[in-house]
Amino acid sequence: MPIPKFLSLGASLLCLAISFSTGLGYAVADVSESLPSKDKFHLFLLAGQSNMAGRGKVAPEDKIPNPRILMLSENGEWVPAVDPIHFDKSIAGVGPGRSFAEAIADEQEDVVIGLIPAACGGSSITKWVPGGYHEQTKSYPYDDAVSRTKRAMQDGTLKGILWHQGEADVSGKRAANYEKNLNVLMNRFRTEFSDPNLPILVGQLGQFPTRPWNADTFQVDRALRDFAMETDYAGFVSSDGLTCKPDNTHFDAKSQREFGRRLAEAYLKLISEAHSSSGPGSPRFESGFEEALDGWVIDESEPMSSIRSEAAHNGDWGLRVEDSSTEEGSSVATPRLPAEPGQIFRFRFLARRIDGKGVGGYLLFYDREGHRIDSPDGRENLVSVNSRTWRDYSVVAVAPDGAVEVEGWLHSYRRDTSTTDFDTLRLEVYSPDMTPPWTPSYKLDPNDTLLTDADVPGPDGFVYPDWRMAGVSGGIPQLPIIVGVDRFEGHEGDDIATLLNDAVAEVADSGGGVVELPPGEFLLNRPVVIYDSGVVIRGAGQERTRLVFQDYIPYGEIRSRIWSPDKIIGPNGFFEIQANPKNLVELRVSHGSSIVDARSRKDHWGNRFFLRCRGKDLLGKLGPGTHTLKATIGYANGDTFSDSFSVTVSEDPQPGDRWLDQHAAIMVLGGGPVSSVMPLLETAERGSRQLKLASGYGLKSGDRLYIEAPATPRWNEITGNVSPWGTFRSNQLEVVSVDGDTVTVSQALRIDFPVEDGSFVCRIRTAEGVGIEDLTIEQKVFTQELVGPRIPETLWYPIEDLWTDGVTFCYAWNSWVSSVKIVNAGRNPLYFTRSKFCEVQNVEVFDSLFKGGGGTGYVGFERSYDCLMEDVFTRGMRHAPDLQWGSAGNVIRDSHFVGSDAQWHAGWTHENLFENNRIEQRESDLGQGTYGHGFFASGPSSTSHGPQGPRNVVYYNDVIAPKSGVTMLGGNEAWIIVYNRFVVGGKRGIYVKEKSFDHIIADNVFALPNGQNPAILVGAANCTGIEILDNRFYGPITEVASFAQGIGEFLRLENNRIFPLPSDREFEVPRPEPRIRSIFEWQRQQARMSAENDARKVSEE
Repeated sequence: MPIPKFLSLGASLLCLAISFSTGLGYAVADVSESLPSKDKFHLFLLAGQSNMAGRGKVAPEDKIPNPRILMLSENGEWVPAVDPIHFDKSIAGVGPGRSFAEAIADEQEDVVIGLIPAACGGSSITKWVPGGYHEQTKSYPYDDAVSRTKRAMQDGTLKGILWHQGEADVSGKRAANYEKNLNVLMNRFRTEFSDPNLPILVGQLGQFPTRPWNADTFQVDRALRDFAMETDYAGFVSSDGLTCKPDNTHFDAKSQREFGRRLAEAYLKLISEAHSSSGPGSPRFESGFEEALDGWVIDESEPMSSIRSEAAHNGDWGLRVEDSSTEEGSSVATPRLPAEPGQIFRFRFLARRIDGKGVGGYLLFYDREGHRIDSPDGRENLVSVNSRTWRDYSVVAVAPDGAVEVEGWLHSYRRDTSTTDFDTLRLEVYSPDMTPPWTPSYKLDPNDTLLTDADVPGPDGFVYPDWRMAGVSGGIPQLPIIVGVDRFEGHEGDDIATLLNDAVAEVADSGGGVVELPPGEFLLNRPVVIYDSGVVIRGAGQERTRLVFQDYIPYGEIRSRIWSPDKIIGPNGFFEIQANPKNLVELRVSHGSSIVDARSRKDHWGNRFFLRCRGKDLLGKLGPGTHTLKATIGYANGDTFSDSFSVTVSEDPQPGDRWLDQHAAIMVLGGGPVSSVMPLLETAERGSRQLKLASGYGLKSGDRLYIEAPATPRWNEITGNVSPWGTFRSNQLEVVSVDGDTVTVSQALRIDFPVEDGSFVCRIRTAEGVGIEDLTIEQKVFTQELVGPRIPETLWYPIEDLWTDGVTFCYAWNSWVSSVKIVNAGRNPLYFTRSKFCEVQNVEVFDSLFKGGGGTGYVGFERSYDCLMEDVFTRGMRHAPDLQWGSAGNVIRDSHFVGSDAQWHAGWTHENLFENNRIEQRESDLGQGTYGHGFFASGPSSTSHGPQGPRNVVYYNDVIAPKSGVTMLGGNEAWIIVYNRFVVGGKRGIYVKEKSFDHIIADNVFALPNGQNPAILVGAANCTGIEILDNRFYGPITEVASFAQGIGEFLRLENNRIFPLPSDREFEVPRPEPRIRSIFEWQRQQARMSAENDARKVSEE
C-alpha cells in the first residue's frame, strides 16, 4: 500500500513495518514509494570482496526485517534488508552490513538506513577501476558500485563507504601496489559522489591461526592502517578475536555480526570527531606537498628544505630537510590560522629521520602584534622526530591567553645536523580523545569479582601482583663439596681457567655439588662456563678468594669460539669470531663468495668484539657438514685482517647446543629452545593456568615452556610501539598436567597471550640449582687512560677491554649468586637473561669499564621472571637496578644503588616490584650514562626500547636524583607508586607522557627544591583513571598535578598537601611510614599462614 510522502517519519515506519509483514513469512516487496525524506534516509555503500559480501550461515533471525533498515536489490529497488544482503554469488550469506545498520539505527533514531550491496567475492583491488571486469562474478565492480550508489542517491543521502577487501591481493606486486591502488580508488569514489569528506571505513583482514599471515598480508594490512591514519574522515576497524568458517578464509556468522557492530562504533566515533574538530568555521591547513611549497613560509638563510620525490610517503612529493649546519637550523612553517584562547590545536604529520638528530614539529601561538607567546608552564609545544622509519607524529596544545594566531613549524635544531623527510601535514582545531588507549584490566579493588589467581589484595586496600614465588623455590640449598680446595692449592697467581672448567665438568658428571676454591688470588685467561645443573662455585669468602679475569685479544688476531662442549653445532648452537674491540668497525664471516653474516659499526654497537652465527642460519646457508669459513675484521684506520676456521654443522639438535646472550668471566648457559613453536588454539587469559594446544606435541608433566605473544601490527597499533625488535609479552612456565588439548601450568598467567597475535609456546631446556658464592671477580683493566673524543656510534671512548660481564646466567632456573663482589666488569657486572626463580643475595658491584650505548653498565634481569634481588650494593653503573624485554614478577628490594637510575629499560616489563631501595644519583653521574631520573620507563615512541607493561610497583623506596623522581614515557597501565620519598633536583616529582593510565600515586613524600608547577605533570588526555592521593610536597610549588595544556582529567586528586621547604640545610624530609614496610614479606607471610592452615585442616581430617 503506497504511503504519502507527507506522513511523519514515525507514521512512515509504522506503515513500512506493516507492509513488510505477510502472515508467517516476510515479503521482500519494493518499498520505494514509502521512503522517508532524503535527509532522513542515510545510505552506505558496501564494497570489497567476499568478507564484505558475507559467507556466514543465515539463521532465522537474519531473515526478520527491521522497518528502518533497507537494501537496494539487484534490480535497483528498495526492499527490506535481510540476509543475504549481497547477490554476488549463490553462496552469499551473513555479512557485516545488517548488524552495522542495526547499530546505527539504534543510535540515530530519526533516520532510516539504506544499504547498497556492491561487494564482489574474489575480486582484486585491480578490478575496482573504471571498466574493470571480474570474471568470477561476471561484473564490473567499480562501475556497478558507482551506478548503484548514484541510483540510491536519488532517494537518500550517502553517508559512508564500508570497505573490506585485500585477500585477493596478498601476493607479490599486488601487495606492493595495494596502498597506491587503495588511495586512488577511494579518491575516485569521493570524486564520483561529490563529497571530499565522505567517511570511509576499512576493515582488517581476518587473523586466523589456521591461516597465518605472510609478508604480503602484513603489507596489505599496513596499507589499510596507513590509509585510515593518513586520510581525513577515514577509520580502520580491527578483526581481533574474530573467528572463521572451516574454509579458513571467511568470517563465520557470529563474527560477521560482531564486525558490523565494530564498523558502526568506528563510524559513530568518526563522525563525532569530525563534528567536534572540524565543524563549520574550524580553521585548518593541509598539505602533502603535491602543490610544492604553496602556502608554506620558508625562513632559512641557507636553503635546507626542498620538495623531493624520494621524500614522499604518499603521492609523488614530500619535503626533505637537509641541515648540515651547526650554527643555523631549518625553518618551514604553515600559514598562520586564526586562534582563540582555550581552543585546542593539533599539528600532525608523517616523518622519518634519515640521519643525524635534533629535529621536530612545533605548535606556535602569536598575539595581535605578531609576537610569539611562550607556554605558561615554560614547556615548548613540540614533538621530536626520532624514528628512521615513517611514523605518525602529532603535537597538541591549547591556545594561551592573548593568542590570535597559530602555526605549525618544522625546525631542525641549530647545534645539530640531520636529514629528515616530511609528508601529509595537517594543522587543525582538535577534540582530544579522553578515553583509555585500550580496555583496562588491572585496576581492581579487594572485593572485585574480576580478581584472578594472579592478584593479591594487600592490607592497604590496593590489589597487587603475586610475588610469593619470587626467588629460589624453597630457598638456596646446601650441596656437598665434590671438588675441594686441594685441587687449586699451589696455583695462587696462576691461570686456573682450564682447571676450574674441568672441575665444573667433574661436578656435573657426579650429579651436582660444590667446587670449593681456597683463599688467594687466581687468574682466569678465558671464561668459566657452566652448562649443567647442580654446579656451585664457592670461594672462601667475598674478601678472601679473588678471581681476576684477564681475557684479552691482541690487535689483529681473530679468535673463534664454538659454544658447544662437543664442538658440533646444531640448529641452536653458535659459532663466533672475536677480535680486539678498540676502534673495530667491521666483522664478517664468509664462505667462498657468499657472506654468511656481517656487522658494521653503527648505533647500539656497544664495545662489540664478536660476531655470532647461529647454527640454524649456518644450516640455511651452508647445509650440514664440515665447512671452512673465512673471518675478516676491519678497523677505523683502514687495517683489515683475515683468518679461516673449520666448523661442523648438524641438522640434528646437539646435546651441547646452548643459547648465549652475553659473555662473562663466569657464564651459566642452561640450554634454550628444544622444540619447534606450538601455536595456541585459544587466547590464554590473565589469571588462567591453562593453555590450549593441539594434541600430539608430546608434552608431559615437568616440561618447561617458553610462552610469547609476538609484537604484531595489531598490538603495535594499540600500544603505539615502534621498536622494530625485542621481546615484549613472554614468560617461562612448567607443565603440571596434559589432558588432550589442555595443558595446565604451575603458575597463573600475568598477562593475556592473544591467539590473534600468533601466541605460541616452545619447550626449553634449563640449568637448575647453579650457584656462585663467597668470592670476588675482577676484570683486569687494559685501557688505563680514556682518550677522546667519544665515538658517535658507541657513545664512549675507544677501549680494548672486552665487553664482558662479571657473571651472567642464561636459561637458568632456581639459581643464585650469594656473597659475591664484582669489580670493573667490561659490560654488565651481574646479569640474568631468559631465567626464572633466580636469586641474588649480599652482592657488591663496583664500576663497569664501558659506559656507552648498546646495553651496558646494567645490573638486573632481561627476559627473566620471578627472580629476587636483595641486599645488593652497586656503584658506578648506568642503569641499576635494571629490568627489560618482558621481564615479569621480579622483586628488587633492600638494596642500595649509587650513581645509577632504576629502569624499566625496554620491552613491556610488567608486575615487577621495587621495594625499600635507596637510589641516589648526583649531577656528576650524568656523564657516566645514567639518565638522572630516580626511576625511568621507556615508552611507545622509544624507537629502540618500546613501551612498558602493566602493574609495576614502586613501594617504600628512598630516592635522590638530579632530575625527576619517576619518568614514565608511556604504554603503562595501573602502576602503583606508594610510600616513597623522592628528593629530586628537577622540575617535576613525576612525569607521565602518553598512553599511561589507571595509576595509583599515593602516600609519597616529594622534596622539590627546584620544583615548578605542577609537581606531577601528565602529558596526554588519554592518560585516564589516575589517582593522586595523600601525598606530601615540599618546595616552591602551588599546584600538585595537572595535564599538559590543561587537557585531561584525573580520576581522583585528593588530600595532597604542600609545605615550604625549610631553609635549614640539616632538615631532612621524613620518609613515609607505611603500615606494612614490605609488601613482599607480607605476601610471603600470608602464603605461609595459608599453607599452615591447610596442613592443619588435613591433619584434623
